[in-house]
Amino acid sequence: MELNFPVTEGAQLKRLLKNAPAELTDLLTHMLSYDPDERYNARQ
Repeated sequence: MELNFPVTEGAQLKRLLKNAPAELTDLLTHMLSYDPDERYNARQ
């Protein structure tokens, strides 16, 4: 089964989490990335 979702602009976590450390927003951005090549995996 193949799913095709429309590409949309992200909500920019840095803007939503203004007081969060840069390391946290970077981690969340990579963990939640739609693109599997950009998304962190268990080995990273």
